[in-house]
Amino acid sequence: MRRITVSVLFLTITSLSVFAKDQPFQVVSWPDSGQPVLRFTFSKFQDLGSGIGRERTYTTEVVADNLSDQTITSAIFSLYVFDKSTARIGEGYINLTNVAAGETVKFQVTLSASGFPISIAVATAAPRNRVYHGEL
Repeated sequence: MRRITVSVLFLTITSLSVFAKDQPFQVVSWPDSGQPVLRFTFSKFQDLGSGIGRERTYTTEVVADNLSDQTITSAIFSLYVFDKSTARIGEGYINLTNVAAGETVKFQVTLSASGFPISIAVATAAPRNRVYHGEL
């Protein structure tokens, strides 16, 4: 009887730990209002090591699902990460090309942040313009 109880307890703990590993860190739908076109599922951030000062490098596994009935030929997004006080502590980019209707794309995002990411926001990236002061 004791052997059965130990076996059941071991299987329960093992099952719970496997289930916990598969939980996403955060799921974000885009756009955040109206009918969603994309769904981004982010894994927990993995700390890759230190940078300069308090800056750390993180990576996350991302799954992007095209929820629309059209191919996304090209889309660029900014990925913002926030700490527990909701201060923005880092930024990354997501570039999707030729994602067919209903298609799922998996990739990694690596970014630097000045703290540990607690939450994420995804926004359409604004075009980057270079501003020069003085002569070249």
